[in-house]
Amino acid sequence: MPPQNRPTPARTRNSNGDEGPAGCPAPVAAHAMAAADLRRKVHPNCVVCGPENEAGLRLEFSLSADGGVQAAFGCAAAYEGFPGVIHGGVISSLLDGAMTNCLFAHGVTGVTGELRVRFRHPVVTNRRCQVRAWIDRSLFPFHVVKAELVQERQIKAKATGKFVESGVFGGRAPDERFRQKAEGESP
Repeated sequence: MPPQNRPTPARTRNSNGDEGPAGCPAPVAAHAMAAADLRRKVHPNCVVCGPENEAGLRLEFSLSADGGVQAAFGCAAAYEGFPGVIHGGVISSLLDGAMTNCLFAHGVTGVTGELRVRFRHPVVTNRRCQVRAWIDRSLFPFHVVKAELVQERQIKAKATGKFVESGVFGGRAPDERFRQKAEGESP
């Protein structure tokens, strides 16, 4: 749904008095900078948004007026599945990356527990698209985030993701815990 037609989630005020979706801190100017810091700290090599991943997409997400995030993607032919159409796995990654960056904008780090994608129309190569995400609802430590990919003013794909805050993993980033477990260390 375009932002102007999205249902308005329940709103609450955080400790700073800023308004946001119920159960989740509201994005503020400081969160925009914090989102970039979180991205560099916990996602430096992310294939979608990692600034240090030379082979990645390196999408740059910006905060929307409605508290969500958005980024542009060029849809280069290198990412196609069928001729002239972006691969569904790339589309899913873009939507998941947008939802993760939306959480970053709210000062939250989390991992995807469930991702449901609805492909509505083919995403054509060599035409820019916009990927957007917003928090639908939150109840610590869970967050339901929605995203959509729009190309030529048409929603081509949309997704709902369920995320678990990383703090649930003993205060360490989940990849650190899993790496330790794989190496035989105690988490």
